[in-house]
Amino acid sequence: MEKRHVLSPAEKWLIVKCHQYFIEHKALNLPGKQARVRDSVSKCLGFAKSTGEIIAWLTSKGVAFDPKQTKAELLVIVKANRERPSYASQVIATSYGHTLLFTPPYHPELQPIEVIWGIVKNKIACRPSSDMAELERRLKIHFAEVTSSQWLSAHDKSCSFENAYMEAAEDVILAQEEEPSDDGEGNLLDVSSESE
Repeated sequence: MEKRHVLSPAEKWLIVKCHQYFIEHKALNLPGKQARVRDSVSKCLGFAKSTGEIIAWLTSKGVAFDPKQTKAELLVIVKANRERPSYASQVIATSYGHTLLFTPPYHPELQPIEVIWGIVKNKIACRPSSDMAELERRLKIHFAEVTSSQWLSAHDKSCSFENAYMEAAEDVILAQEEEPSDDGEGNLLDVSSESE
């Protein structure tokens, strides 16, 4: 399996929707066309065409697997052994001895830039621009007006959220130290109630 461009969820959705459109509207009634479009869709989405192709890839990478496994099971193994994507920002940072830490998705409170964007956005919303050129000019002006104290405040605010999340994570019990016992009839007993 050669290295391909990683598609965003929106791109994958668009490819699938276009494929569904052509199938539903029978635009692919010409012999051979339907198979070629399906091949293109599977290539774009990163799916292997056959189990044999998956087995060949796993063998070339030296990954242990059972040839009797289903295609879905083999794809799970492929996903676990696939090379992680390398991002330019990560390569540049590590070449200078830095480690990049990524915040979890959908947590804007951990991003100081979101607070700054809120400040600028509120100024823009007070007096909407009539065209894109004016909007661009006003954005540059308002971003230039952001003070270092506002940046520091945004950073402190995101750090307070980070600390709150870390404290909450320390209080969470991830797994029981003892295995649950059973009463001989297959019913699990609560370990915590036995010790009391």
